[in-house]
Amino acid sequence: GSAVADIAIEDSRFLAVGGALIDHDHSSIYTDGRRFRIVNNEFRGRNGAGTIGARTAIETHGDDIEVRGNTISGYMQGANIVGRATDPSRQLFKGNTIDVSADEWWASKAMVTDAPAGISFEVDASNGRNARLEIVDNRINFASYGGKTANEDRISVGIGLRGLEGRLLIDQVNLSRNQIRNAIGPCILSTANLGGVETSKVEGNTLTDCGRGATLVGAGDILRSGVVIGGATRNVTVTRNAISAAAAK
Repeated sequence: GSAVADIAIEDSRFLAVGGALIDHDHSSIYTDGRRFRIVNNEFRGRNGAGTIGARTAIETHGDDIEVRGNTISGYMQGANIVGRATDPSRQLFKGNTIDVSADEWWASKAMVTDAPAGISFEVDASNGRNARLEIVDNRINFASYGGKTANEDRISVGIGLRGLEGRLLIDQVNLSRNQIRNAIGPCILSTANLGGVETSKVEGNTLTDCGRGATLVGAGDILRSGVVIGGATRNVTVTRNAISAAAAK
């Protein structure tokens, strides 16, 4: 809560996470407060991808959060940014390496309804205006991408900004220099309301083999795109992104 502040979790190892008989909503690190640093940690699911209970490595609520240089594998989601900020303040996710083996998650016996994703930002639960969201220099790879159902494939994205009720605006978003491969849905997807006084940007990302899910459907096959920007969005630039298919072997 708001009384919690100035916490650092650094250079730690979260190994052999999960593996019980029943799946449950789990986050190995869960923050709710101000001024958190989560830096240079390693996260691994006990049995690799599909490990029951290894749902989310890092879930953040609150203000002024730095998540940098972490390595994540064997989880369904690398980071879930709930965006419950009371003041417009920094949310920095930089230089993280996230491996998502989606097919193993689809095959997991007790998997709940969420879909595999690299970094997901959920604004519907916010109780304040969000600003200064930076997701930069991350490496997100979907090691397998068979897909499952149309609805779940849509939200199996590399980086997703989801505004489920369109309630809040996210000011000054910076999605730059990320490397995303083999996403089931779009490599970058925003259904939130972006833009404000400061210009937001989607810049210099390298996006390879996006929209690989077998059940993606949408107007003009838009969900097979590298970048999809929706919502009531203004003052956003999309520039110098490299979007391609992998070279044939």
